[in-house]
Amino acid sequence: MALTVDLILMWLVFSSAQLWVITGSVERCKQYPNPKNGHVVCDKLFRLFCAPECDVGFMFEYKPAVVYMCGPVTGEWFTYPEGENIPWPDCVNRKR
Repeated sequence: MALTVDLILMWLVFSSAQLWVITGSVERCKQYPNPKNGHVVCDKLFRLFCAPECDVGFMFEYKPAVVYMCGPVTGEWFTYPEGENIPWPDCVNRKR
């Protein structure tokens, strides 16, 4: 239910261009550290949508979610597709 509410709210915010409603919302979600040997990139406009990336020469320990989203209503992270591990995986040397 909370996931649905967050998705509806995001759609409303995007469609109505009320940018101030969600400014800084990632700060309300728990701040997880960057993956080892990598970093997390979030959209610059809303800072609601994030994705991990590995440094050159490294790969994910396991497949991450396509995107990690901070729910503007719940303040909780959720993933697409739903049910993926939170937080994101670390990155390991490709030569393993």
